Amino acid sequence: EIDMDYKNYLEEIRELLWSTWNTKEVSDNEFNSIKKELEKIYEDSENSEALFLISELHIHKSNSIKKNAINYSLKGLVSDYNNVGLHDNFNICSNGIMVDFKKRNHNKIIEYYFDFIKLHTHSLMGRIILIENLISNYRFDEALSEIKEAYKISGAKTYLLEIYEGEILFKRGYQKEAIEFWQDICEKNKNNYKPFFSFADQCAN
Repeated sequence: EIDMDYKNYLEEIRELLWSTWNTKEVSDNEFNSIKKELEKIYEDSENSEALFLISELHIHKSNSIKKNAINYSLKGLVSDYNNVGLHDNFNICSNGIMVDFKKRNHNKIIEYYFDFIKLHTHSLMGRIILIENLISNYRFDEALSEIKEAYKISGAKTYLLEIYEGEILFKRGYQKEAIEFWQDICEKNKNNYKPFFSFADQCAN
């Protein structure tokens, strides 16, 4: 019989991770203990929230590791300011722009989500992630094809697909047309703040 108190434990771990996301490093002992307990909860309950929190735990830990990498990179650059490796590591760990396409292409995640949406044809989130990565990789024709499919299940998220169409216009060099396109989307959805937020996000990028 599953102890339903595990849900309280999941809530405690969620709060621990999110409240210390940028302020506290999870120790190795704490990491291993939490992971072991979450794995046991999943084995007993098959509650996917436990797996979600394990993935959050790993991201939390990796963020701490990246902070340490940033500190060592910056320390090294004080005395060796032309060191390409130190600049590269600082840039990677700070989520900076990758000039080398091999380091910033999304082929692996694109392949995963192409397979994913074949299995889960009604997953709008899966298709949105695929679209975003296709656009980022300048695979515009494929992105437009996926946008067309996504319209069939978009519901209230239709405006978001239109935003992506505008982004493709913009990246193909039609900046004026893209901005006018985005403005029209906002006008059609004037009672919904989300298209305005998405438009602002595109302009910021």
